[in-house]
Amino acid sequence: ARLTDWRSDLALARNGLDTLAGAITADPKRFGRFELSDKLFVAPLGADREGVSLSVQGGSTRVRWATMRVDMLTLLAERMGAAPLDALPLAALLHVAGASEASERMLVRAGEGASDAPTLFALLARWRGEPLPAEGYVLYEGRYVTPATRERLILEGRVRGGLDRLATARDAAARRAALDELLALGEAAKA
Repeated sequence: ARLTDWRSDLALARNGLDTLAGAITADPKRFGRFELSDKLFVAPLGADREGVSLSVQGGSTRVRWATMRVDMLTLLAERMGAAPLDALPLAALLHVAGASEASERMLVRAGEGASDAPTLFALLARWRGEPLPAEGYVLYEGRYVTPATRERLILEGRVRGGLDRLATARDAAARRAALDELLALGEAAKA
């Protein structure tokens, strides 16, 4: 079953690679210039299934997808500005390449339109190596989390905010107000 899932991921990633290569070839200027290595700036010229051609000062070079750094692949995928329909294959490409955070950001983009939530959530759970939450995932600060995780993150944010206000209070009244705010958060916030 895991091999079947991996094969499916690879097929989806291949579609993402084709989409990215097609976008680079169609409009290379959209991807702009970026630093390939220390003080070596490049700009895409075109791409295919094997790699991407890049202009460098005095000529051009080619970087194969198989040897490309993950941060460069991530940069190209994010600069593409994928439509929701194209985001799911790009998310698979980034996942297969090992760019988990970028892959999850692309899944959020896919969730904005074309992809149905149950399929998207099942894929995300599998990629994270966790069971699919019964209540699914919810969007929080640009990523999918469980509802329980969202509530925990909201509480942690309120605690941090209250502690910051307590630490920066200029007088006793402001300190007391910040302390009352923290105490009002209840038992869950005491830890």
